[in-house]
Amino acid sequence: MEQRKHIVCTFRTNSIHVLLHLVYKSELIPESLQFYDTAEEPMRESFTTEETGRWVNRNHSISLSVERLVELWPPYPPRPTTVLADVQATADTVRRLIGQVRNAGGSMRAYGGGLSLSAVATSPHLMVNTRHLTLKYPIDYGCMDSKSSYHYSNLFYFQCGTLLPEVYRYLEGRGLTLPTSGTCTNQTLGGAVSTGTHASAHHFGSVSDAVVAIHVITGPEPDDVLWLERATLPAVTHNFADRIGARLVRNDDLFNAALISFGSCGFVMGFLVNTIPLHKIKAVRRTISVGSGLDHILTTLDFDALRTFIPSINSTSVNEVTFVVNPHNSNGTVHCTVMERVELNTATIPAPANTDIRPGTNMLGVVGLVGNTSPELIPQSLHTLLDKSYKDVGPFVDTPGATYRQPTVFGMATSTEVGIPLEHTATVLHLLRTIGTPLLNYAGIFAIRYIKQTRAFLGMAQFPITAVIELPGVKCQGTRDFHKAVFHALKSASVPFTFHWGMEVPEGPEALVHYGTNKEHWIKARRELLGSNRTLFDNDVTRALGLSD
Repeated sequence: MEQRKHIVCTFRTNSIHVLLHLVYKSELIPESLQFYDTAEEPMRESFTTEETGRWVNRNHSISLSVERLVELWPPYPPRPTTVLADVQATADTVRRLIGQVRNAGGSMRAYGGGLSLSAVATSPHLMVNTRHLTLKYPIDYGCMDSKSSYHYSNLFYFQCGTLLPEVYRYLEGRGLTLPTSGTCTNQTLGGAVSTGTHASAHHFGSVSDAVVAIHVITGPEPDDVLWLERATLPAVTHNFADRIGARLVRNDDLFNAALISFGSCGFVMGFLVNTIPLHKIKAVRRTISVGSGLDHILTTLDFDALRTFIPSINSTSVNEVTFVVNPHNSNGTVHCTVMERVELNTATIPAPANTDIRPGTNMLGVVGLVGNTSPELIPQSLHTLLDKSYKDVGPFVDTPGATYRQPTVFGMATSTEVGIPLEHTATVLHLLRTIGTPLLNYAGIFAIRYIKQTRAFLGMAQFPITAVIELPGVKCQGTRDFHKAVFHALKSASVPFTFHWGMEVPEGPEALVHYGTNKEHWIKARRELLGSNRTLFDNDVTRALGLSD
């Protein structure tokens, strides 16, 4: 049993009220779920706190008036002996909230870290803060369906409000880790999954691709609490779903629709996640010259060829690769970060705390560092920042949790991300460099990552290997104009492209043109999943994209 001090600080929007709990929490992680729910006592109730006011996301790019701002809490304090019942009690509270919204003729959205740059997680009627929903537990052998291909010891349930660093801490203490992640310290698992957060795991995919079951609430009735799995990849038994008050549904289309749905397919309570053995990551960044075979690497991920530029890497163990381009730099270089998966017993070489920009740092945080600069000086300031700080570093060696644990957003930054087929990468990079006047006024950089195709209907990884072109910039007119110019240039060049739903996306159904029939599959599955409750989970974004029916 591990004793640790647990502090929860709740800061309410437009309020000076601070709720501070200081308790000593005993966290007991048993080998089997049979140790859970052993206390013979009435079911405890979850609870909410509520107010009316303005909601503002973390980087202040979205602000709206909301009729009801609700913070949802599981039964408190947390107890290992009642965790399954506490999950069920929290679901009952969500059902009541959904019923209230339906009776009022409104809509609702759940949100966590408030990191999305688009309005996907917003509603003018009811917004529910899930950051206190952090219950978690392992799966027991006896909970597994006889036809499941998963190993029970790799499966863990996490409520949606669990922060990614806490997921890593919890798993790494058990010799396990996530197959991939992002670099947002303040991001919840719910937000990461539902918007398609990714790193650059070309062999795996996004965070959502580690999910094997979705605990989702689609309405106010008891039968609206679902445990959703793919029929082709069953995981747990009906008895397990019963124990948390959920109805087991196995349907590939429903699962693929709900997986990346940014809150449009119901209130997601939690996920069953498939993990992998803990390893370490060896990270190195080097500056390489444009040309001389770089285009070949960009469009093929030929890591043997990459060793020409970075001889120290092992081409067979490359886990992630990222290219960062300063468009205002005329010296013809790019910065390449390579992360290799190495054995757990490899000696740790932590990145120094004073390393300004290191492997694992999110690009949005980089450009935000110059967010308070005068607009006309931003391109040059960003150029200076990258030249001074984005130097060759490494190798560093550490666990995935330590590698990805980075500050989230600094300053007034924004970004859009487009996903394109791997083979178009070099062409698109050249296209971005030659856009003209919009590029001269662009207060940002380019980053290129790679992810494997997803089965989620609205995931951005729609291609066998999707090259993700990230365009983070300071929030200003120059950045907005450049993003619009990029969308236009891609369309003119007939390059198919998709979007990351947590970033800024263009308005209108044209954003989904290159999702093909998956858009219609998503709409059909959502209709089946939600029935007449669909309007409860609509918002301006779904309507603008043509996803509300």
